[in-house]
Amino acid sequence: MSTSAILPFFVAALAFGQDKPDTWQKMKECAAQAEKIGPGEAAANKGTYTNHYSPKYDRCYVKVSWVMKEDQKISGQGDRLIDAFERDTIALYQVTFSESKSLCFMPNGVAECSEVKDFIFEHMRN
Repeated sequence: MSTSAILPFFVAALAFGQDKPDTWQKMKECAAQAEKIGPGEAAANKGTYTNHYSPKYDRCYVKVSWVMKEDQKISGQGDRLIDAFERDTIALYQVTFSESKSLCFMPNGVAECSEVKDFIFEHMRN
């Protein structure tokens, strides 16, 4: 095999691994920050939380999820997307099964609940 054939492979291998240490470090920092705010936010909503560092948005998110109950029956559900370092609510999805008390918003204001759910999913996935 000639040197000219090995060189592109070597350059590609170097480029492939360049962002991994930084992304790994940011994931660790995100998890640590989520531990600071997640339990309190989840307890306030009687729910659970998950965290995600998004390389696409270069942000650390905490998603708090909860179930609403009325007369011992599940009456709705909610998700709140929080920027973990800013501690700002980015989006809120709270839907009652009767739909009469639904509340959904994103950074640009009140929005359709299906849009907000997709927005939260997108930010927690990418």
